[in-house]
Formats: sequence, structure tokens, C-alpha cells
Amino acid sequence: MVPVYSYVLSTAEFGTADIYMTVLNLLVPIVSLSIFDAIFRYAINNTKENSVEYFETGITFSFIASAVFIILGVIFTFVFKQSIVNNVVLIATVIFQVFLSALQQFAKAVNRVSAFSVSAILYTLSYLLGNILFLVVFRFGITGYLVSYMLAGVISVSYLCLAILPQEFKGIRFTFTLKRLKEMLGYCVPLIPNAVLLWIITASNRFFLLHYCGVESNGIYAVANKIPLVLSLFTSVFFQAWQISAIDETKEKNNDFSARIINGLVSMSAIGSSAILLLSKFVVDNFFNEQYATSSEYIPFLLLGVVFQCFASFYGTIYIAYKKTTAVMTTSAVAAIISVIGNVVLMPKYGVQAACFTTMISFFVMWIIRMVHTRKIYHVRVNLPLLIVSCLLICIQAVLRITVASELLQILCSFATVAIVLFFNRELFSQLFKKRKGEANENN
Repeated sequence: MVPVYSYVLSTAEFGTADIYMTVLNLLVPIVSLSIFDAIFRYAINNTKENSVEYFETGITFSFIASAVFIILGVIFTFVFKQSIVNNVVLIATVIFQVFLSALQQFAKAVNRVSAFSVSAILYTLSYLLGNILFLVVFRFGITGYLVSYMLAGVISVSYLCLAILPQEFKGIRFTFTLKRLKEMLGYCVPLIPNAVLLWIITASNRFFLLHYCGVESNGIYAVANKIPLVLSLFTSVFFQAWQISAIDETKEKNNDFSARIINGLVSMSAIGSSAILLLSKFVVDNFFNEQYATSSEYIPFLLLGVVFQCFASFYGTIYIAYKKTTAVMTTSAVAAIISVIGNVVLMPKYGVQAACFTTMISFFVMWIIRMVHTRKIYHVRVNLPLLIVSCLLICIQAVLRITVASELLQILCSFATVAIVLFFNRELFSQLFKKRKGEANENN
């Protein structure tokens, strides 16, 4: 939808819409106290009776928190005389995101992965439909952009309620056990500062951009930031599997499984990043409105930031598996401090590129700290030659994209990256080939 946004929204409008979404991403964990993370952690691998108690406690708490948020949101809107329509839509979207997160985490915890997947598909289709109706057809601008998110939340929450609750509950009770609530909050409350710190790393630079460069620059940055998220789409497949499996595998000290996951993540990130870097300028030049043409030069550092964030998230899951949420918060705090200092120091001189660079450096530092520190808890055997060479090639290609216009060098780097990944994973591909060959012989 980004090419569509570039034609129906000006840089200033898209910059403002992005600020709304930035605020939304901050409000969801704060309003809910990240209770949805506790629902997953305590409902997984538990008895059905206990899982139900944890879910009922979490969902009832979410209703109470949402009621308080509505009151505070209405007061804020009228006291500060904000846009009533946009704020009402934002408040509703936050509430539906809270319940969607709770229901999706519970679905994964009780092994209803198909329902989780269908809800994600419905969310995407509803969001696309909302964009077409409210942005392209009715031209509602920023309000239409926000309503699309709200519509997607409403439909996905409704589906999960119909798909899961009748089968998992004889009759849901909106009540909670104080013992369970205390246990859940003790786990998830340290994750709230972590969510805020991650927000500082990934989103606070929008406000620095507004201050130093203006809302139009924030619109350019917002569009550039959408392209690297394509990589997140594919790596999220790994994290869905890893999040569900990490609790069992780390307790059983199954190093082989975790090694395959991280090495697969490195390989996918290397090939995906190389492809995105190779195609990004072509996509921006040919599919985006010309007012967003400069966004291509900001993609490389943002893409590296996504890669390092993926690596950091992998090790963050180990903390979650061992319930060491304080360590998650501490490592995020270091990265957040680097992000703020980098934006303050570099942005007055380097503008949008400073926001991209500080995001990359922040996640790189977070990844390194977590990789070193988690060895004391659970050691993951990483293929270091693959990791180092892949990261170097991606960094070289990113720098070339910013400094050199030669497409030939970009193509050579991309082929080199693919060749390196194939070389270091030759045993895996050999095993897959032998397996396929064996199955073919059996069928014959």
C-alpha cells in the first residue's frame, strides 16, 4: 500500500499519520501493561484449567484498563482541544489492538495456530479494504488511514472470539484471581519499560525529525522505513516458531534446534537484505510519487537496523523463556540511550540520515550485548563465519547504495551474498537434496 499512500497522501499528511501510529504503538503496551505477554507465557504448556484462569484474568484486566484509558483519552482530547474524530478513532484502535494481542497470544499458547494465522490474514485483508475505501474512494485522508487500522482490529477480534472462545470455554467469566494477576503482572510489568525503550529506539526519532527537519521529512522517513519491514515479514515466520518452541527447547538444552534457528535467521536476513537493497531504488523510482523519490537513500541503514533488531529479538526470546524480563529491559535501555544521544548530536547536521543511522547502531549494540550476556543462561552455537561474512557483505552493499550509484557493484554484492549463504549451508541443502531424491525413488 505504500505506493498508494505516496499518491493519495502528501509528505506532510503521511508524516502526521505516521505520528498517530507511533503514538498507538506506544499506548498499546502501556494501556494493557503488556498483559498479553503474560497470557502467552503462563497459558502455554499448562493445564487447560490453569490456562483458562490466566486468560480470564488477563482479559478482565484488559477490560478494566481499557475503561480507564477511554476516560483519560476523552479528558485529554477536550482539555487540549485535539482533533476529536481522529482521537476517538485512535482510542478505539488502541483498545482493539490490546484485545487482539491478548486473543492471538492465547491462541498460540493453546496450540490454535490455524486460528491465529486466519486472524492475521483477516487483519491484512480488512486493512487493505479499509485503505481502498477510505483513502482511494472516499479520500478521507489521515482519518481514513486510522479507520483502516480500527476496522482491521474489529474484524480480527470478532473472528478470534467466535473461533476460540466457544471451543476453549464452557462459559467465559469476566473475573480474575488476585494470585494469578499478581503473578502475571510480576512477569509482564518489567516488559513495559522495555516496550517504551524499544519505542524510543524505533519511533522517538520521528519527534526529533519534527523538531529539527519538519513534518515533510518525517513523511519521507516514514515511507523509507516501510521498505525494510518487508524483511520483517519473512523473519517473523522464524519468530513465531521460535517463540512457541523456545520455552521447551531452552529448558531441555536443545542447542541443535536453536542453532538451526539462528543460522537460518542469519541466512534469510542476508539474502533478503541483499535483494531489498538491490531492488529498493528501482521500486521507489518507478512506483512511488516523485515527492518521495529521496526516500531510497535512507533505506540501507534502516534495513540494517531491521537485521540487527531481528538478531537481538532472537536472544531476547531466551530471556523470556527463562523469565528474565529485567535483562530484556536493561539491554533495551542501553540501546535507547544511544538512540537519543545519536539523534540529538547528529540530526541537526545530517537530518533524516541521522535517524536511520542511530536506529541501526542502537539495535547493533543491543544485539551484541544480548548475544554475549545470554551465554550465561543458554549458549547458542552460532556459525560465526557465516554470521560475520554475511553482515560484512550486507554492510558493504548498504554503504555502496548510499555512496556509489553503480548497479553492477550492487549486483555483484548480491550474488556474493547468495553464494556465501549457499556455501555455509551446503550440508543442509545436501541433506534436503538427498531426502528429495530418496522420496522420488520410493515413489518410482
